[in-house]
Amino acid sequence: MVLDGQFTVEADRLTVSKLAEEVLKEKIQRLSLGPELCSFRWFVANKPRLLDHPREARDVTNFLRSFAFPNLAAAVNADGLLCATLSGDTAMIRVLANSRADVNQRVSSLTEFGFEKDQTLLMIAAKSCQPAEVLTRLLELRCDVTLRDIEGNTAMASARCPEQVQVLFDARADLHSGRQLTPLQLCAARASLTTLCKLLETLGEMEMG
Repeated sequence: MVLDGQFTVEADRLTVSKLAEEVLKEKIQRLSLGPELCSFRWFVANKPRLLDHPREARDVTNFLRSFAFPNLAAAVNADGLLCATLSGDTAMIRVLANSRADVNQRVSSLTEFGFEKDQTLLMIAAKSCQPAEVLTRLLELRCDVTLRDIEGNTAMASARCPEQVQVLFDARADLHSGRQLTPLQLCAARASLTTLCKLLETLGEMEMG
C-alpha cells in the first residue's frame, strides 16, 4: 500500500516506506506486550500487504512464533486459522484444519478493522482480498459456502475480485439472495468494476444454462 502511493518526488517513496516499516514494527511490538492479541495478530498477518512486501512463507514453528501461540494446540483452539487466512497461508490453513481447527468458525473480533460480526473465514478471506487459492483451500477443507452472516449474506457478497467470484460460483454459492441486498447490489457498492462485470457475466451464464 505504501509503495503504491503517488509521490511528487520519487525518491521520497523509499524514505516513506522505511518510516512506515519502523512505525508498524513498533506498533506490533507494543501490541505483543499487551492484552490485545487479536489486534497484534491482525497486524502481523497484514504486514506484507501494508508494506507492499511479498507474503511470508512460514513453517509451523515460524507461524506459532510469529503469531505468539505457545503450541499448535493453542493455535487450533484460538485464532490460528484466522491468522493463516488473513496472511494467505494456504499451507498453514491445511495444517490447522487437519489438526481439527474449525473451518466454519464464526469471527466477531475484527470489527475495529471493518469486518462485521459473525463472519465466517470464507467471508473474511474474500473481504480481505485474499488470492482465490485461499478460498479454494478453505472450500477443499469443507468450509460451508452456504453459511450466512447476521445480515443474511453469504461469502459471495464479500467477493472483491473476479477470481473469487469464479471460485465461489464453482462451489455453488448463492448469487441471488440476501436479507436486504443481493450479492450483486453489495458487489456494486463495495467491489471493483471488473468484479461486478464478472458477477454479471456469471449471473448471465446461470440464466442461459
